[in-house]
Amino acid sequence: MSLMRDRVQEILTGSMDFNTQAYPDAENLRMDAMETARSAYESQMAGFVLKSDYYPSTPIAYLLNQMYPGLSIIGSITLNQFVGGLNPKAMMSPSSLNTKVVWIPKSTENTLTKNYSLSNPMKEILKIIAANNLVLALDQLSYSENIIILEEAEKNHIPNIVTGFNNDIPNNDNLKHLTDFGAFIEFRFSSCMPPNNPMSIKDIAEKIKFLGYDKCIVSSDFGQWYNPSPAEGIRLAISSLLKEGLDSTQITQLVKSNPLNILK
Repeated sequence: MSLMRDRVQEILTGSMDFNTQAYPDAENLRMDAMETARSAYESQMAGFVLKSDYYPSTPIAYLLNQMYPGLSIIGSITLNQFVGGLNPKAMMSPSSLNTKVVWIPKSTENTLTKNYSLSNPMKEILKIIAANNLVLALDQLSYSENIIILEEAEKNHIPNIVTGFNNDIPNNDNLKHLTDFGAFIEFRFSSCMPPNNPMSIKDIAEKIKFLGYDKCIVSSDFGQWYNPSPAEGIRLAISSLLKEGLDSTQITQLVKSNPLNILK
């Protein structure tokens, strides 16, 4: 038992959770940002991306980084209605404040024009992402929306792209097509948890094996009041993947090497 616990801790040490949520927020979340950072610090993680649907998280990330030297909390912005949707002007201040991750959420309106091509604001946002070496994170978009955005991202030479899903996950061939454009597929351990759990950890492991360990990341997507802490979410994901037969090197790539390389 202690040997397995040591293996889990070894993988957890230095890991980076690409998708973490914390209070203050309009959602009913389990922990505030300070508690979330302390939990990650005590778990010896490298850090996490702080995500909010309601405000740019970079100022909070900055303060937490001063409090926990050696822990890297990454600020992000979600381009939804609370910042004016696909609003290029909302990008200017965060890019100068060292915001690193730009989320394009499912709820965003006007991603595409009526003729199903990319809207001008979205094109401008992609140019800003490219110019500032930001990470483009596509959040629960349809397969067709992903493809249209990825085609334009390729034209802009955006190197770091992540596309994540909670429920309507494309089939393996479509996921493979997304990775062919250079996107990493984000598998969220929250998808395995009640009350929704649309996927099993076995499903996730099989998709990762099909796509390749160099094309995927595993995040917690934790923060909800009914789930454990995000740091515990990563620990659970590591333990579950070990039980599915993945080895330490493979899981390390999913929760450590790949997300750290995307965010560097």
